[in-house]
Amino acid sequence: YRSQVTSTLPQTWQIDYQHAQRPMVSIILQSQDNLEHLQSALVSVLQRTRYQQHEVLIVDNHSQSPELSEWLSSLEGKGERIRVLRSGQRLSGSALYNVASAEAKGEYLVLLSAEAQVCNANWLDAMLNQAQRPEVGIVGAKLMDIRGVTTQAGLVLGLGGDIGSVFVGESKDAEGYLKGHQVEQNYSAVSGACLMVRKDLFEAVGGLDEEHFDEAFADVDLCLKVADAGYLTVWTPQAQLLHSGVLPEA
Repeated sequence: YRSQVTSTLPQTWQIDYQHAQRPMVSIILQSQDNLEHLQSALVSVLQRTRYQQHEVLIVDNHSQSPELSEWLSSLEGKGERIRVLRSGQRLSGSALYNVASAEAKGEYLVLLSAEAQVCNANWLDAMLNQAQRPEVGIVGAKLMDIRGVTTQAGLVLGLGGDIGSVFVGESKDAEGYLKGHQVEQNYSAVSGACLMVRKDLFEAVGGLDEEHFDEAFADVDLCLKVADAGYLTVWTPQAQLLHSGVLPEA
C-alpha cells in the first residue's frame, strides 16, 4: 500500500490505504410505500457523497402508493446514476436485496436502509478504504440519532442476549473503551442499515438467506457466512449515518 498514517487521538492510528482502484459502487435502496423516507435517503446520498463512482438502485417492492409510483417514474430515464427496479409481486426484504444485487453494475454493493440518511461526505470513501483490503469481506458504519448519539456500532454475538451493539447511548465523538468508539476494528457483524460487501463475494456465499432470515437478521447471517469464507467484518466510525439502530427482536 502507498498508505498514509495519521493520528487524531493519542495511541490511535488512522490508515488511508490509498488504493489505486476506484471501483463502481451500487447503493441499493428498498422502496415499499415509504415515499417520505425514501426521498430523504436519496437526497442525502446525492447531496452528501463525495465519491462519484456510484449508482443508486431503487428497488420497489410492489408498492401500492400512487404518489410513490409517480415519483419513481419521474426518476426513470434521467441517466444511469439512478435506476429504478420494480418487483411484480411483494417479496421479503432479503429477496428484494438479492434481486437488486443481481442487477447491480458495481463491483461493490451497499445495502442502505431507506430510513437512513448520510451524514458525512466521505462515507463511501471510508468504507471502500476498508472494503478494498483483500482480507476484508464486509464493512459497516456508525449509526446515530439527530442529537449525535450513537444508536448502533459494531455487533457482538451474545452481548445482552443473542446479539448486541457496543457504544450505544454514547456521544458520537466519545472515545469509548480503549478509544474503540473512534477507530476501525473487526466485529462479529455490522448492521444492514448500511453494509458494504464486494458483489462477487455476496454472490459466492449465496446472498441474503431468504428462507431462514427473510426480514430480520439476514445481515448478521451474511457477516457470519462471510467470516466462514475466511473474510473479516470491519466497522468504521468514519462512515456516519442517521438511523434508529434498533435491533429486531430475536
